[in-house]
Amino acid sequence: MRFLQALRQVLSKYADFSGRARRSELWWWMLAITVASAALSGVDSALPYPFLQPTFALLVLVPTGAVGTRRLHDTGRSGWWLAFWFGTLVVAGGVFLLSSLAALVGLLELGFGGDSDTGGMVLVLGSIGMMLSALALLAILGWATVWLAQSGEAGPNRFGEAPR
Repeated sequence: MRFLQALRQVLSKYADFSGRARRSELWWWMLAITVASAALSGVDSALPYPFLQPTFALLVLVPTGAVGTRRLHDTGRSGWWLAFWFGTLVVAGGVFLLSSLAALVGLLELGFGGDSDTGGMVLVLGSIGMMLSALALLAILGWATVWLAQSGEAGPNRFGEAPR
């Protein structure tokens, strides 16, 4: 499947979470939205109130989930894995942000002559939390990428006919 065919296919099945999708359909779509998002971020940086990239991200959320679900279907897996990965990324991202904040508080307490034992412990625990959550984020993204990049099942499976 070529680039424009893949974009047309994804957009024609904007909210269709049933059926199957080829690898090329998903990866051409991901390339297109990554390039568009980067371009819109560049334009947004020149605006006093950036709104283009966040609006675009919301507009492509549903078709991206739909094509990801159909891609998982092509490998014989449930699309609910996508929801699991997303939820895990949100939780790990939240832990990363909270750990970053804790590390910053510990660092500030050490720098301003506070209690060095408490500040040092908070800094260490925050840093450990950041490292563990970053590893969890990388592991989830790697797992998702491997599954989404696998070849689809030949012939029909429980989610439908093989994509053409």
